[in-house]
Amino acid sequence: MVRRPGAPRPRPCGRHPGRGSPPRRPAPLTIDLPAPTEDTVLITPEGAFQGHDGVRRVIGRLLADLPDADWQLDPQFAGGVLFLRWTAATATHQVFDGVDTFVFRDGLISAQTVHYTLTDRTA
Repeated sequence: MVRRPGAPRPRPCGRHPGRGSPPRRPAPLTIDLPAPTEDTVLITPEGAFQGHDGVRRVIGRLLADLPDADWQLDPQFAGGVLFLRWTAATATHQVFDGVDTFVFRDGLISAQTVHYTLTDRTA
């Protein structure tokens, strides 16, 4: 992993990947991310969302899709960009192909992409 001096550093912490309150079940790894900028852009297959309200809307949907999920995160960081592959499972749903990309500017998230496919969990 290549990291520029002073760049945000993904690290294990006690926070949920969607920010907010700690998870009810400990996740194997969570990532402490800086806040988004006021003009951050978050792009999903459903469209582009802007600012803090856009981020809250998208992350809120993700957390509603996967309440109390067990998360597996695989971060790669280089040149001010974080590529995050992830999987998550709840009692009823799962995601095997989660991918987020974060672009950092001045220590904050200036752009993000989110993609995942939510499926019913099989026994």
